[in-house]
Amino acid sequence: MGKKSFDPAPERAPARADAEKRSAAAASVAAAVLLTVLKLFVGLATNSLGVLSEAAHSALDLLAAGMTYAAVRIAAFPPDPGHPYGHGKIENLSALVETVLLMATCVWITWEAVDRLFFNPAVVKASFWAVLVMAISIVVDFSRSRMLMRVAKEHRSQALEADALHFSTDMLSSAVVLVGLCGLFLAEALPETSAARPWLERADALAALGVAVIVLRVSWSLGKRAVNVLLDAGDAALAGEIRAALHGLAGIRAIKNVRLRHSGPDLFVDLELSLDNAIVLEETGHIRDVVEKAVRGVRKHALVNVAFLPFEPEEGDRIARLRGLAAAHGLTIHAVDVLELEGPDRDGGRVLVELHVEFPPETPLKEAFCRVSAFEAEFRKYRPKVSMVTHIEPAGGEGRETLLPLMESREIQKTVSRIVAAEPGIRDAHNVLVRSLGDGRCASFHCRMAPDATVEAAHAAATKLQLALRREFPELGRVTVQMEPFTPEEGGAVTGRAGQPC
Repeated sequence: MGKKSFDPAPERAPARADAEKRSAAAASVAAAVLLTVLKLFVGLATNSLGVLSEAAHSALDLLAAGMTYAAVRIAAFPPDPGHPYGHGKIENLSALVETVLLMATCVWITWEAVDRLFFNPAVVKASFWAVLVMAISIVVDFSRSRMLMRVAKEHRSQALEADALHFSTDMLSSAVVLVGLCGLFLAEALPETSAARPWLERADALAALGVAVIVLRVSWSLGKRAVNVLLDAGDAALAGEIRAALHGLAGIRAIKNVRLRHSGPDLFVDLELSLDNAIVLEETGHIRDVVEKAVRGVRKHALVNVAFLPFEPEEGDRIARLRGLAAAHGLTIHAVDVLELEGPDRDGGRVLVELHVEFPPETPLKEAFCRVSAFEAEFRKYRPKVSMVTHIEPAGGEGRETLLPLMESREIQKTVSRIVAAEPGIRDAHNVLVRSLGDGRCASFHCRMAPDATVEAAHAAATKLQLALRREFPELGRVTVQMEPFTPEEGGAVTGRAGQPC
């Protein structure tokens, strides 16, 4: 029951899907090369910091695209003894490195922009070619980011998603630079005495600061996600959804733990579930299938690892634990009594458990004793201070009682009526039953006393009747007396059953 069951991982992406991911990554490398060369050439020709910063950004996109291509190839390798969870985290490591590079770019762009704005103004040429390159960059970035994001979502590739984010950032920052270049065109059209001209001439540096802000924001988000995955940070919301999906499934008594870890495109879900102690090992396979189906209803491609644990009831529910543990040991028990002792018993505990265990009549005593001892030892792991007294008996013995024929029980019935009538304050003996119990007999009967009598007085009276009956019939085993109140006006019983006063 305590063994872990490992679900076979869903079939990994087929060769076609891996080829599609590599193709998308390779195309992004080619696009990054094209944009980097164009922006660098035009930036140097026009002395535009905005365009040069975009060239640097595209160069980092090129490096990121190359890393993504390598990461996608490595992440597709199957698990091996050294990497039992696969190689998917190479994608997350790649994303973290890309974040560091992007933040370094932000620092450089900000430094240069502040220097040009306040200390060393530079003459920038607003040319048609710069505008054209930025327009081409926006078109290429838009198409690449859409394609990469589609493939990333289809194949759950965080590396491709990060690459798509890079191209989206490049597209937005190119738009900012384009606005800056348009500002330069407007500045040239204004007279030199215009108050707006100095600010429009600085539009290039201001646009560069805008690029830095955009890149920094995206870098922070991407880096945070990458670090969380690398450190196996949990996802409380997703774990809550999985708990809700498992709640109420047949056989599961408690959800002890839900642990999640991401590795590239894969989500690993580790579960610890407490099962009803009456469930046998053969049933756990079906329960595991149901659990996996429920988890994949929340996250389709989750890799599920289930550990089944025995259910541990609350402290006060000792009898439920005893019965469940006995069932796990293949034992049938009955007549379980849990007694709280006034002082420590001989085993140092303050709780005494008495019970009967049934075995086939032909079972050797040594075998029965060994099985009972193993059962007791395991129960003491939960409650080491408990003393146990276990009675071993043949199956079908004490547990099966048979009503005696009226002729055989008539003498006991007459005696019950006589001793009840002789006891002051007690009347109306009825429902007298005499049953055979193994080699002996047991009896039960109802009688009535005043409704204002206390429970203590009723118990004392019932005990007195039990002792009186056993004096007449020493061979009797269990004697059970149910004491009922009667109404003083009518002398009838107040039983509390539906339709009667209580």
